[in-house]
Amino acid sequence: MALSKVRKGDAAVLFFATLLTEADLLVLQTFTEAAPFDLAVYHEGVFWRFQIKRAQRERKKGFFYVPFRKITTNTKGFKVYRYTEEHTDFLVGVVMETLDVYCFPIAETSHIKATVTVDPLGEQDKRFQAGRKVDAERYRNVVKLGDTRVQLKSSDISVGG
Repeated sequence: MALSKVRKGDAAVLFFATLLTEADLLVLQTFTEAAPFDLAVYHEGVFWRFQIKRAQRERKKGFFYVPFRKITTNTKGFKVYRYTEEHTDFLVGVVMETLDVYCFPIAETSHIKATVTVDPLGEQDKRFQAGRKVDAERYRNVVKLGDTRVQLKSSDISVGG
């Protein structure tokens, strides 16, 4: 049985929480999907909020994309939510297939309307790009909390049996 989108998202949140914990940070998790962020970190007297998104693979074009918005539907139609500094401090894309993490300070993402492409495998077909391509190395596996940069190295984390 295939995992649902919610369960896949949960796996990304738990993986990122593991990396933060391994970096000796105090991680707090919300109890509801309705919260505007998934995790918070308490560091040097300050709380930092993180919205985690699992990167989705565009198989034919050879890249992953991270959604920078949330779309909900009901009987009245759909609603698009864009994340802002009011909701979160960081938007995090997790590529579970490669265990890469992309941490985007939300203050630097206001110009991105839908998605950002990341290419941890170096397979992107340059003829096709969805969303907006970013300088991925600048954001890969790094979290900046105030004046402290936390390097997250997923290769140091043992996942599975």
